[in-house]
Order: sequence, then structure tokens, then C-alpha cells
Amino acid sequence: MNGSEHEMDIDGEQMQDDSVVEITDLGLPDEDALQKSIGLPNRWFLSWQRSLNRKRVRLTMALCLLVLVLMVVFLSLSAVNPLITGLGRNISASNEKQPLPIDIRPSVSILPQNDGFACVADAAWSNDMKYLAFVGYQRSCTLLNNQYEPGLVAIYNAFSGRLIGHFKPDSTILSALKTRFAQVHGVPVIYYNHISWSSSQQRLALTFSVFYLFQPAPALISNFYGVLLTERGGTPQKVLLQAQKNNVANVEWDLARDVELDTPVISPGASPIARTSPSLLVYTWGENGSLLLAVQQTTHTTPSRTSNDSVGNPDGGKSFSIWQPGWVGLTTQTGRGKVHLPGAYSWNSYFTAWSPDGRYLVDNVSVMGRFEVTDQPQLTSQALVDLHMENLSLLPVRDIALLHVLKTLTGAPANLSRQLIAWRPDGRTMAAYDNGTMDLDLFDCSTGYQVASLLLPTNASMGLVGFNTQLQWSPDGTRLFLLDQQIGSLVIWNIEPAR
Repeated sequence: MNGSEHEMDIDGEQMQDDSVVEITDLGLPDEDALQKSIGLPNRWFLSWQRSLNRKRVRLTMALCLLVLVLMVVFLSLSAVNPLITGLGRNISASNEKQPLPIDIRPSVSILPQNDGFACVADAAWSNDMKYLAFVGYQRSCTLLNNQYEPGLVAIYNAFSGRLIGHFKPDSTILSALKTRFAQVHGVPVIYYNHISWSSSQQRLALTFSVFYLFQPAPALISNFYGVLLTERGGTPQKVLLQAQKNNVANVEWDLARDVELDTPVISPGASPIARTSPSLLVYTWGENGSLLLAVQQTTHTTPSRTSNDSVGNPDGGKSFSIWQPGWVGLTTQTGRGKVHLPGAYSWNSYFTAWSPDGRYLVDNVSVMGRFEVTDQPQLTSQALVDLHMENLSLLPVRDIALLHVLKTLTGAPANLSRQLIAWRPDGRTMAAYDNGTMDLDLFDCSTGYQVASLLLPTNASMGLVGFNTQLQWSPDGTRLFLLDQQIGSLVIWNIEPAR
């Protein structure tokens, strides 16, 4: 069939069917031509589609989705599984940084020298935190010169620092001595020990001892101790007196019957704590003025990491521990004796206790003991003898904060390194004052972290003598005072309670 015939056939087909079929070249266009016909942004997108990056992105998105699903499952399980929740907290706690300590400025400063004090022997909060009571001397410090100096008691407003009133207790005490012990002569020297508030806040108790100088022979009695009870305004109520008996360490008074109790109220032996088990650390008031020792299970060298047990307030509290304001020290040598390193750590606290009903008062509660610090070798028996600590009981390190302070002490030959310690009554925060560097800091008892620095007055005031530094929390734990002759004033800080 020639070309003309072929054309005729096609024409014939066209005549038979109105449909038109057109066959074109179905070959793909040249790639270069296609690239030229597509814009630049589209060419980049097509190149990415063909690359391996798309596979990587898809894989990454799948992994992220898997992690998200696992987190949802973990959070769902932690709501019903405390172990998982605790684990999450431990992980976050390990990565948590120690917060920086805050600086707290003083709120009130009291200058007792402006009101006639030359030396302050003791100071105490009232139980409602409204007042502070001071006892001391007017001309000099009997504690230093062992000579008679006129005594003075004053009451201040704890919020404003204003003097409320004052009185002189010597005449009442000496008159009672002359009445009851007329045979005693000589020059009396009065040593004021403690001043305390009753739980009702209507009475003050002032404990003291009296020593007579130049007593004519034959002198059978020359030492006395007692307590002066007054109303808050200073009006004397009564004086209880007793002749000194064989270096009694502590004495308890029945204030309702005006007599001294004969029964030992704390423990057998010369020292209230020295001959008791170190586990017996908490006092509780029992019947008839007895003080019972409650048992706490503790170890000597490993402090509790969650130690929030109450320290308590001995002035009117139902119970209180031995951890009242006191001194921690590190001794490496006594006199010219042998040096022992790292040395012996000691504890010394000295306070009074007044029963909640106001009837019984214990004076001269003296707590002395020593510590052993972890990671340090124990001292030998001979070393304890050389350092004069062979009769001190081994006490537990109460908490991590105390352990931290002990490890900061640096004992030098023939030198005692020490700090004044006071715990908040709830036992959660510890204040430590280094009277060498004059640093006062607060520490969290559970972690040992320093949480605050208490700023001292920039200029020291002159006029106070003596060495009886005082550091006391208010009964509710919201305020703290420091009395130090180097500062020359009693300084009060407002402390935000821990939450």
C-alpha cells in the first residue's frame, strides 16, 4: 500500500467516526531543558527531596515522638508509683545548685551601757518575744575581777529597743542574807548566773551565788547560792537561799514551798550529762519537779541528715534537749603539753530550766561532752588525758550543720578554736558565731548549707567589758539576738521562718 492509499484509509476512518485521535511524541523531555524551565526555589526543593536529608529528618521526628510517648507514660506511672517519683526527685536534687546565702541586716540595736551597764552577765527573751531582760554590773565586771560590783537588772522593748524599767537587786539579796545568816561577816561578792522569764511572763527569776571575802575566823560558811523572784516591773517577791554544799553542780528549787529539793533531778554523779549514756539527750518534766531523760537512738559520729527534732525552750517548755546555746571547740594542746592532731572537739552549754507551771526551777544545768568527727582518727586514751578530756562523755554530732562547723575549726598549738552555736527551737536552723572573725551565719541543719549571713553593725560601740557572749533565738524562732562586748551592743535580726 502506497502513501496515497494510506491517507485514503485514514480519511475513510474519519468519515466513519467523528472522534479524532492524535498521536504525539511521548518521550520525556531533556533534563537540562526541564531544569531551565523550573524556577530556582523549586529546583532547590526538588534537590532536597531527592537527597538523604529527608530520611534523616524523618528519623529524627520519629525518635522525638517516641521520647514524647515515653515521657507521658513515665509521668502517668509516677502518679501511682512513689518509687519512680522519688527517683525523679533525687535526680533533680543532685543537679540542683546550692543557693547563695542572703544578707540580713539588723533590725534593732540596744546599747546597755547607755543605761548604766558596764558588763552584761545574761539576757533572756520573754515568751511572747515582746521584752528582753538583762542582768549585769554597773561599774565593772565581777566575772573578771572577782570583786564586788553593784548589780543591775533592766527590761527593754524587744521591737523598739526602748528601756522599759530597771532595778538594783543587791540590796534585796544582802538583806535576806543578813536575816537568815546573821553570823556571816566580810565583804560579799555577788555572781549573777542567769535571768529567766516564767511561762506566764509575769515573773523574773534571777539566780546567783555569793562569796564572802575577808571572812573572820573561824568561818564555817562563806559560800551561798540562791534565786531572787521579782515581778516583771521589778518589785521583789522573795529570795531563796542555801549554803553551798560540796560543789553541787546543779540545784532545783521548789518555788511554792521556798525550799531546795534534795533528790537529784538530772542524773547521778557530779555532772548532769557526763556520766549518762550519750543517747539520753532530751529532758521532759515529770511529777514533783523531776526531770526525766528521754531516749533518742543516735550514733556518735554520723549525724542525721534529716534532723528536724525540736531543741525546745527550757524556760517554760514541757521538754527540751541538751542542744541549748553553747560553745563548740577544738583543742590540740593544753599548756606546754604534747600537741595532738587533729585534736579533740568539745561541747559546753550552761543554762537554767523553769517548769511550765512555774513551780520548779533548776539552776546550773551544765552539759559538757566531746565529739568524734567522721574521716578523722580517734584519739587515744593518753591523748584524752593530755587534753584534760578523759572524763567527758562522747556525744553524737547532732546534724550536718554542726558537722560542717566542726570541720571548719582549726586547732593551733596552745590555742583553742571555738564558735558559739544556737539552734532555732524547732531544730531546723543553726546559728554560728565566730568571735575571732566576727562572722555570724545561719545553716540549714539537714544539708549543712549556709543560708544567710547576718550583718553586724559597721561601728562598734564602746563601754562594755566582760566575756560573756550571748546568742539566743526567740521562742518562736523568728528573731535572733547577739550580745558581744566587741560589738558593744545587743543586736537583733528578724529571721524569715523556713517553709
